[in-house]
Amino acid sequence: MEDFESDSDTREVILTRYEPANWWTSYGAKKKLKEIEKKGIPNLTDSRFITLTFDRERYPDPDRAFEIGREHIRKFMMLLRKYLGVTEDECPHATKLEVHEDGWPHFHIPFLYRKKFSYETMRFIHEAWGKGRTNVRRIKGATLEYALKYVTKFVDLPEWILNRVRIRVWQPSPHFYTNCAPISRRPPAGKHKTRKEEKSPTIGERIVNWGRSISVRYTDGKHSRRYRVYSNTGFTDLLVRESVEMLSGNEHVKIRSAHELVTTQERLNQCLTNQSLQMN
Repeated sequence: MEDFESDSDTREVILTRYEPANWWTSYGAKKKLKEIEKKGIPNLTDSRFITLTFDRERYPDPDRAFEIGREHIRKFMMLLRKYLGVTEDECPHATKLEVHEDGWPHFHIPFLYRKKFSYETMRFIHEAWGKGRTNVRRIKGATLEYALKYVTKFVDLPEWILNRVRIRVWQPSPHFYTNCAPISRRPPAGKHKTRKEEKSPTIGERIVNWGRSISVRYTDGKHSRRYRVYSNTGFTDLLVRESVEMLSGNEHVKIRSAHELVTTQERLNQCLTNQSLQMN
């Protein structure tokens, strides 16, 4: 705490929105996409892009539909590859979970198969899925960002997702990444610590916490230090307040983006004193 106890320190301090890579917010999804691309995304040009949806009349709720669909995806891809006469290492895929505006799930699958699907193949895909509508398009762009740009929408998340502790949104098959070893389907031998999910925050709780957490970074000339503080109102409100200061002529305040601003240690101390920010 002593690093924050200066009454007239005009040292430059960088404040950024603290939000880890995740699929639930627009800022986090951009970080998640970059994180995935570092693993090596294959050239997706001319690959097939399969969309699988659910018939709402067949399932009691979207939560149950997701559970059934998630269990069936692997079998569905196995049947499709067998029908096409290709192997998993020849034509890997990845599965991306999305939700419609009404909260019902659906899956998008970039599938590295570049031949055109015949009418018979399209019919087989529909029957092999057997849980709702299917659609297949050709991916025209090479990158994952291009493939997902029309489907990564940030709608209000349904309760069945917010109340979960974790959920697999993106799941690549072995051999999908180009810079990583193939994913092992079985965990390594040995004892594994069992997670106590009842004590873990839900997805909804984590989103709220991210919105109120702010990363603080400054340098003392030799070393760079980083802290995290907790805001009662959130980073956006802090950004608005500091924007007013900057427009009022405060040369010590700079807005770099919607996710980053530069202020001084003195102003940060004032916020801590006023309890609008708290050490995390």
